[in-house]
Amino acid sequence: MNHPRFLFVLRPDADTAPPGDRSLPERSAATGGAVSLVWRLVGPNNRGLGQSWRSHPDQEACRAAVRGLREGLTRARPLIAITESSGLWTWRLDLDGERVAVSVRPYQRQRECHYSLENFFRSVPHAPMAAGLVSTPARRLPYPGADRPSRPAPASPTRATGAGTR
Repeated sequence: MNHPRFLFVLRPDADTAPPGDRSLPERSAATGGAVSLVWRLVGPNNRGLGQSWRSHPDQEACRAAVRGLREGLTRARPLIAITESSGLWTWRLDLDGERVAVSVRPYQRQRECHYSLENFFRSVPHAPMAAGLVSTPARRLPYPGADRPSRPAPASPTRATGAGTR
């Protein structure tokens, strides 16, 4: 059976994020916007438990960020919030006033979000770091509907009256 582990993910997604989208990892100036290199903590089932908020210029910087997260985990401040536009729950982790980690995906229920955050906290201290990089295709936007225009609300049903109605 696999165990939780840190992966270092290289993605060519510089131009896929809408301007000002705070749900995606923040790109550092060092990456030049051409790629995004982030750490991602995955569970035994290979599902993401959390990932770094910032992108990093190289794998060593990602490893240093993981070490910093481990050293500061007791000082970390979690925040769970609902996204008003989607009604889905996400979590983030701040360390010394800086955002360092975010949930990999949104959750329909608050308890699922809490459970995900607890798994993240339990896994960080002992999860090994992968030796190499993992490459993924250009990223889709992470939240349902975020890449589609919003649909107009359905018209409220009205009761027909007058001649010719049953």
